[in-house]
Amino acid sequence: MLFFLVLAALISFYYFARDWKRWHLIKDTPTACLRSAHQGYIELEGKGKSPSNQPIFAPLPNHQCIWYHSLVERKETILEQKRTRTEWKILYQHTSDQSFMLDDGTGTCLVNPEGAEITSNEKLIWHGNTEWPTRTRVLDSASAIVALTSRYRYSERLILPGQQLYILGHLQTRSPATEQSVQNIARDLLRDWKQDRQQLLERFDSNRDGEIDQAEWEIARETARS
Repeated sequence: MLFFLVLAALISFYYFARDWKRWHLIKDTPTACLRSAHQGYIELEGKGKSPSNQPIFAPLPNHQCIWYHSLVERKETILEQKRTRTEWKILYQHTSDQSFMLDDGTGTCLVNPEGAEITSNEKLIWHGNTEWPTRTRVLDSASAIVALTSRYRYSERLILPGQQLYILGHLQTRSPATEQSVQNIARDLLRDWKQDRQQLLERFDSNRDGEIDQAEWEIARETARS
């Protein structure tokens, strides 16, 4: 009992420290406007928008959205020591990694959700008896009888177009001129590296055959670009 109490206390302290740090980060970071935002770590507020040429549809209810996390679970009954218990086994889950737009009234930017921690207020839960939902609209999702008698549970967290968003992240502005500048610098670096063939071989000749093959040259190009 003492072990579990100490473990619970440590877990509670971890979440408290994490949320305290996050609260201070939010409190101490002023909200920026995209029109005059600096490059780097910033805070933004605005409305979410779908890229005009790439609409996103959640796979379960087929709602149009700008981000989703989908989950399909199956109810399983397990017998242990003459006792039965019920648990939900995950059959399918998928999180959208497609970028969407943020409009704060002064400008727009592209948001990359990959690897981000996302909190969504829109959550749909409904039940059925097929592995994949046969309905595209949520019906009777709040019915306790349906939930008890159904074998499958479907849930989806969504961010809908037009919803107000709060974002903390790294802002980087890219333009054709910037990309061209990077290409020029990488080209100049490669030209300089070619002047010292011995050093070039030491850095990129991974198979030690005395030559830089196509694969090794691609690594050199990526290194120069970085």
